[in-house]
Amino acid sequence: MMPVGPRVGEPVSEVIRSVAFPGLGTGIGRVGSNTCAYQMRAAIDDVLLGKYRFPAHWAQAENRHIDLFGGNWRNLQNG
Repeated sequence: MMPVGPRVGEPVSEVIRSVAFPGLGTGIGRVGSNTCAYQMRAAIDDVLLGKYRFPAHWAQAENRHIDLFGGNWRNLQNG
């Protein structure tokens, strides 16, 4: 499919000035706003900046999980 529209060929940075993200998990999930912001930034770094590395073993995955909750997994429930 070929791109169409009046801005085809323009750099994204010339068109988009800001991006808004909802506070994922901050309502019913009770994830604190700072924890949510940290996790969203980590996701951007991982996906857009290519920093993600698949864990080689369970301990790496567990450490990454704990790190995403500010070093304390209980932040998931305590906000």
